[in-house]
Amino acid sequence: MIQLEKSDIKKVMDALAIKSWGILNLNDTGEDQLVIAVALPYQLEGRINPPDTHLCKVDAFAWSYDYHEVVKNVLKQVISKLEENSAQRFVNPMIYVDQSPFNDQQIGYRAGLGQMGKNHLLINPVYGTHFFIGYMVVSAQINGLTSTDVTVTDIPFLHPACTNCDRCTRACPAQICTFEQTDMRPCISSLTQTKSELTVTERQLIGRNMYGCNICQKVCPLNEQTMDIPGIYPITTDNWVDAFAILEMNKRTFKEKFGHMGFAWRSLWIYKRNALIVLANSGDVNHLDRLKNYAYLNADENLSATYMWAMETLSEKI
Repeated sequence: MIQLEKSDIKKVMDALAIKSWGILNLNDTGEDQLVIAVALPYQLEGRINPPDTHLCKVDAFAWSYDYHEVVKNVLKQVISKLEENSAQRFVNPMIYVDQSPFNDQQIGYRAGLGQMGKNHLLINPVYGTHFFIGYMVVSAQINGLTSTDVTVTDIPFLHPACTNCDRCTRACPAQICTFEQTDMRPCISSLTQTKSELTVTERQLIGRNMYGCNICQKVCPLNEQTMDIPGIYPITTDNWVDAFAILEMNKRTFKEKFGHMGFAWRSLWIYKRNALIVLANSGDVNHLDRLKNYAYLNADENLSATYMWAMETLSEKI
């Protein structure tokens, strides 16, 4: 089993400019299965609200590169440098970003990466709410650890700054920001990703979003000082896409243009559905004649209901 000093980990994190990280023990029987978790920031916003009504938004965190691969690569660098500095090798280290047998937010909290806010996101003292959680599970012993190094139990799970603040509660169109247990399905970000049929109310909630929603993050006062922190990858192009261009795409062309991006994991038909919703929500009747060219979508069982609703919605504006 690999033997490390806590100073070894700090040296590697400093070398990789990782400002927020933590360690926790996965079990209560010993220190053989450890989690080393990191918080890596993402850019909170790209181009803001262009006037073109046919453009729909992809959340900045899922734009430009697939963050799963970016975070995994950072964790691979952590492993490589720890092995290099200690002249030892980990046995089958496991790397996780989003998809894991564990609850990422619980892992992040217990590793000291943040506390839960009313917006259902961990709030980090360095990055606010806009950060990815990545972690590796390793068989290792780390000398010099205290009990507070491996599990954070004396810090409240709920962030105290949220107690008397309701900015996200008031701003959230879906009204789901709360400390209470709540149904997360109405979350706009969830609506843009779901395969379930959307109600008219849910379609209207989506607004201009093709993927994601960050209203609750933009209004959070704890993000005011972190808004301009650069993410782990640069956003060099506008994170808005042409709804009609999405409707024209097939699987091959979508993969060629967007396959490397963080939002591209969902099926293309979901984004076509969302593009139709954005066009309808725009209220711009100039889109109506152009939408008539897509009547073939009536034959698509995934899109026919949304297409007819979009046509009816815009027709009512005439």
